[in-house]
Amino acid sequence: MDASISVSGALADVLQRRKDLELELKLAVKGEDFKEAARLRDELEALNRQDPVVSAKRALESAIREERYEDAAKISAQIKALEEELGPAALAAGLLSTTSTANTRGIKVAVQSFFLPTKSQPSAGRFMFAYHVTITNESELIVQLRNRHWVIMDGQGKKEEVRGPGVVGEQPILLPGKTHEYTSGCALPTPQGSMEGEYSMVVLSAEDGQWADTMEVKIGKFMLDARGPQAI
Repeated sequence: MDASISVSGALADVLQRRKDLELELKLAVKGEDFKEAARLRDELEALNRQDPVVSAKRALESAIREERYEDAAKISAQIKALEEELGPAALAAGLLSTTSTANTRGIKVAVQSFFLPTKSQPSAGRFMFAYHVTITNESELIVQLRNRHWVIMDGQGKKEEVRGPGVVGEQPILLPGKTHEYTSGCALPTPQGSMEGEYSMVVLSAEDGQWADTMEVKIGKFMLDARGPQAI
């Protein structure tokens, strides 16, 4: 048996059991069966420890909280390597989050994706997603977003790259402390996939007022998931 198929199947089993436990836990709490809720919570916690990505992300949060930034950088690299190694298996098992946050030289990019059921046609192999992007300038620089580059992967591992000027027809300038938000969309032939990429930005020179330095601002990988957050 192919190793990737075995890994994908195991992760899918973990994901399904996790969803079942989460539903049972909600029902137990609603029914005020707190003894059963405590048992389910413990079982859910034990299951989460079997998920290597969940465990790594918790370790990352702990490292950041404790200001162990060297450890955090190593764990972050491990998470990225693990997700890349799993490839489509990570998508199939839902290991990637529908949100992402990345920070490049103080330019923070946060993304949240949503499934659009009313605009999708699953029977025709068309799944529509929206994603909302918030770009925050936490640096002392003045920057302008000039170009975008997206890497889109569907649930079968097929990759597409999209490049173009600006975002939704704009090339926003961000002063220190300012934020730019926009929403766009993506269609996939599968109910799951992922997106990541970067923005090409130019930096205003404080010396001569000219756009000089160019920087690539990372957009962290996030999942497009028909089972995830939905919007009309």
